[in-house]
Amino acid sequence: MWRRVTYLLLWGLILLSPKALYAQRTEQETTPVTTWQRQLLDRLSVKVGLNVGGSIPTRRMDGMRVRSYPLPFLPQVAVRHHTSLSPALGLEVGLRFEYKGMRPRAWVHDYYTSVNRSQQGRTSRVEGHFTGEVSTEHGGAHLSLPVRVNYRLGERAALKLGGYLAYVLSPSFQGAVESGYFWTKPSEEGMPSDKIAIERETYNFSSELRPWEGGLETLFSYRFTTHWAIETGLSYALSSIFQSSFTGLSSPMRNVYFSLGVGYHFAGL
Repeated sequence: MWRRVTYLLLWGLILLSPKALYAQRTEQETTPVTTWQRQLLDRLSVKVGLNVGGSIPTRRMDGMRVRSYPLPFLPQVAVRHHTSLSPALGLEVGLRFEYKGMRPRAWVHDYYTSVNRSQQGRTSRVEGHFTGEVSTEHGGAHLSLPVRVNYRLGERAALKLGGYLAYVLSPSFQGAVESGYFWTKPSEEGMPSDKIAIERETYNFSSELRPWEGGLETLFSYRFTTHWAIETGLSYALSSIFQSSFTGLSSPMRNVYFSLGVGYHFAGL
């Protein structure tokens, strides 16, 4: 569903060409434009881009080797409003719809996790240390509210620093452990740990994900024409993607993403 929404937004921005969007400011426009409408339009910009990154552990994982890390299609569409505070400084507030996610495959040694174990027609959740192959599919649509301070580096370049608050619309974190063995966690009743050979078992931590995310981000923008700009950015979440009560993985994980996109400013240079 959310991917269809993204495609519609992308096509909408393509169909609304700069000429059509800015026609209100030409002499050929038949409908008069009021002063406040022109001022509002001059403060707006839009951006279409892609995210590249993932959720990284907050602690070093010595027993992990990444086997593959395919890059999924993670689009973002944003609308921003700019307010000038001085000739060099400004404030930018926006609304951004984007995807974040990853699909890594890794080999791990003595990695603490929990899996759904199927035995005699029944499925139970067991925790312990796993050695073998791990594949993960994590992702979700985010509706983000970025707030940034803009510093102009010249007529065409700007550096933007600030933060964001995002609501995760469709969180998902699931995968499988394969071709290894699992040492179960000793029970509270005194039962010792048990070594289990694993061919393939699944896990699903989607219900343990946080619905909200906040973080810091920086963005560099360069106008290569009067209205068009190329933009690169980096965002870093300040909290784990999982709820604080979650103990199913060895380390908390945070979203770190690099973005690359093209922006259109309705006000010219």
